[in-house]
Amino acid sequence: MTMGRGPTTTSNGQIISTKKDKNEPASLAAMVVEMATTSLKDALPRHLTPDRMARIVMTALRTTKNLSRCSQVTFFGSVLSAAQLGLECNTPLGHAWLIPREMSRKVDGKWIKVWECTLMIGYQGYVDLARRSGKVLDVYAHVVRKGDEFRYSYGLKRKLHHVPSEAEGREDQPITHVYAVAEMDNDRRNFRVLTKAQIDKRRDRSPAMKDGPWITDYEAMCEKTGVRALARWIPRSPELAQAAALDMAPELGQRQVSIMTEPITQALLTQGFDVGTGEIIDEEPDEAPSLSPYLDPPMPPNRTMAEPAPQPAASQPRPPTRRRSRREQAQEAAESQDGRIPGDPRTPEQIEEGWDWDQQANEIVPPMGYEG
Repeated sequence: MTMGRGPTTTSNGQIISTKKDKNEPASLAAMVVEMATTSLKDALPRHLTPDRMARIVMTALRTTKNLSRCSQVTFFGSVLSAAQLGLECNTPLGHAWLIPREMSRKVDGKWIKVWECTLMIGYQGYVDLARRSGKVLDVYAHVVRKGDEFRYSYGLKRKLHHVPSEAEGREDQPITHVYAVAEMDNDRRNFRVLTKAQIDKRRDRSPAMKDGPWITDYEAMCEKTGVRALARWIPRSPELAQAAALDMAPELGQRQVSIMTEPITQALLTQGFDVGTGEIIDEEPDEAPSLSPYLDPPMPPNRTMAEPAPQPAASQPRPPTRRRSRREQAQEAAESQDGRIPGDPRTPEQIEEGWDWDQQANEIVPPMGYEG
């Protein structure tokens, strides 16, 4: 993709990868706007105008280290997924974050390191999406620290009680729990509580457990984890369900690009991306592709393929095979060394008598499940 003057494409609009390609913010932003205004114009919310999307993309690329090194299919897929959900990435709103990660991928039988962009839904993003169902008025979460007065119970009479400690240095005390509460439109409330052990168990499943917000913003990630756990127990909008699926995909070992919505997948395919591999389709490859080991090797030089044996025409049915008579079968058995026909369990006498093996076997051996 040639930057500055736009991507290099074929006559039908497919992107051609060249050695001069660089992921410059201005060109990447232009491509995002192009895909958003063509393939996704009916799937994006009104408040995310093309100009707004371009500014968000350029700001994210300039302020996030290694983001420009990510594969373009994962970068564009993450940006468009956030836009389709109506969430802004890498802004003070805290809706969502574009996280670059160095991943190990198997390419042509070899493991290599590649940079991929992952969309991480933030705490405020979950809250905003939960409210869109129309049945959830508010969602909030708080952490509980050592020294706080805290108790809760589930069952027929659910109770939640939290009084933060007023002691000096409370913010330095370790976190013991997190809870999230949803207020419904029918004056009911639902809540979910996670212990620190449960929080850390979820953190350890994340590829970003050793860097990113789990290190820099542990409290906020605890609150987000609580809201995500609560999302299973409240009315969910389609956007909230899709956001939760994308957010959990890396923890389950899935690539987000494999579970993106159909409009985004089609937008990427239209631009020439192979969604399965993340590669850009080349118009003319530099060298011939290697043959699959499951294909036959090419013919050596000075060798020609033998002419295939003539096959009967489809309109000419094969003549039916004549069934041998008893006399012919007995004669064949008599000419063999042991008096038997190969593959036939009958004796020559049984053959001469016309003994039907299948019929006699059914009369002698009772069927399965028979009790005499």
